[in-house]
Amino acid sequence: MKKTLFLFLAIALLQSLSIGQQYRPHGAFAFNADFARFRYDSTSSYVEVYYGLYPRLLSFSQVDSVYKGMVIVRTVIRKKGADSTVLDQRLLIPVTIADTTFRNVNTTFVTQTSYAVPFGDYVLEVAAHDSLQPTMRDSVSYSLTVHWFPSSAASSDLELCSEVSSGTHQSKLFEKNSLEVIPNPSLVFGVTSHPVSFYYLELYNLHPDSAYTIKVRLYDGTNKVVREATKSQKYSAKDVVDVGMMNVSSFPSGRYRIGVSVYDQAGTEVCGSAKTLFLSNPHIKQPAVGAGTLNATEFAGMTSDELSQEFREAQYLASQDETKRFKQMSTQEAKRDFLAKFWADVEHGQDGRKQMDRNVFLHRVTVANQRYRGMGKEGWQTDRGRVYLLYGEPEEVERFPSGQDSKPYEIWHYYQIESGVEFDFIDRSGFGNYVLTNSTKRGEIQDAGWQQYLH
Repeated sequence: MKKTLFLFLAIALLQSLSIGQQYRPHGAFAFNADFARFRYDSTSSYVEVYYGLYPRLLSFSQVDSVYKGMVIVRTVIRKKGADSTVLDQRLLIPVTIADTTFRNVNTTFVTQTSYAVPFGDYVLEVAAHDSLQPTMRDSVSYSLTVHWFPSSAASSDLELCSEVSSGTHQSKLFEKNSLEVIPNPSLVFGVTSHPVSFYYLELYNLHPDSAYTIKVRLYDGTNKVVREATKSQKYSAKDVVDVGMMNVSSFPSGRYRIGVSVYDQAGTEVCGSAKTLFLSNPHIKQPAVGAGTLNATEFAGMTSDELSQEFREAQYLASQDETKRFKQMSTQEAKRDFLAKFWADVEHGQDGRKQMDRNVFLHRVTVANQRYRGMGKEGWQTDRGRVYLLYGEPEEVERFPSGQDSKPYEIWHYYQIESGVEFDFIDRSGFGNYVLTNSTKRGEIQDAGWQQYLH
């Protein structure tokens, strides 16, 4: 009955969007999703899932005097290692704009859902597509552990937000504990989006009227504290909310982490939570890297798996010999030393390789994962992701949706490389997996007859 109702609503909405002139998006379809876990009861936790989309990347159809578009989202929570699904929900997100000049739609449109999920280990999968161009799709997958909250002091996940405010609420959807909490599923902050990072954190089982110290720290990619704020609090209840903010517009672009720690009167940390975020501040010049600047201590806060994951993502910059040597390393210390030398060589352009700043590259990995996921692959593993990691944002993208006699394809143009080059991608399967078929860039795949694969 539910599936039938969903199909009926989807068909009705799609029919309502098929009226009038259609507008094509300004860029590749991208969709963001994030989540946070909160205490619920003795058998389950409350999982909030946050969704973010960019109206300028949607298709719109003119209906009367406005333009309407819609994103169809499927959220699945399934047991790890078992063919068992605890949630499979479809969500329709309509977006209406007054015109397509995009004066008012350059920010992210956000919404959220929430579920009571039994304790256990799960995989959270979110897939979304443009209703008017179903081949324009994006997906994300997270490992999700839903855990029991102890009877001692504990905290929820840290939710990073574009705004937290009190008073009259614009929407009941984002209301929590008398606050309006607007999530930022992209986790991107800075002058290009949100110069201030707000946070929301629930604290459980504190001692009423006891003094606590709250420390909020911002860590850079080397796990170094670059900003710290401290405040003292006395709470009148054992279960409370802590909110705060930090201006992040004065730090170079890259991957960072915000951590909130709660200390008792003895100075013992009793609970806390942390979250990765990404800063985009192009007005700040990246600091020059001098010889020997990177060393193993830069990677001290990373686990062995995190070190291996970073090198996998950076494999496009590595030589065959470097890849072979890294695979032979089994200790954390060896991996740290290797990555320190590897990035120092890359940032200095040693051995004739292209210079690349580590923070810039890691930021590109994040963007690629947001935009180009598909067919069970992370964005950095796809052909479009690889090209984006190596060459950055294309200066022009031509997109051709599927036609009666043609598969979907894209042509990326870089006018500042080798006097102008292009990359030609074809979605041969029709499921959003764009494969690089031809390029005019030296050293890339070349096939003058690539267009034959469009049919």
